Amino acid sequence: DWVAKKPNSYCKREGDDGTFGFEGCPVTCGQCGCQDDALWLHKGKSSRNCDWVAEDKSRCRKRSSDGTKAKEACRSTCKTCA
Repeated sequence: DWVAKKPNSYCKREGDDGTFGFEGCPVTCGQCGCQDDALWLHKGKSSRNCDWVAEDKSRCRKRSSDGTKAKEACRSTCKTCA
């Protein structure tokens, strides 16, 4: 497996298909727990969850009512796992 040869480097690389190494090889990259928080909401609005963030990656800077940034809660969406 290509990623396993240099996981510190290749897990953070984006492939030609737009996926990152850690997405395709979560075990190799130690990312089995990398997922979006199903309870995170921007300003408490049910329509503004991690799926909403996925529509516009600049929303990864948005915060929830308790101050948690989307990039911390929507780790898979915002590619902040690796």
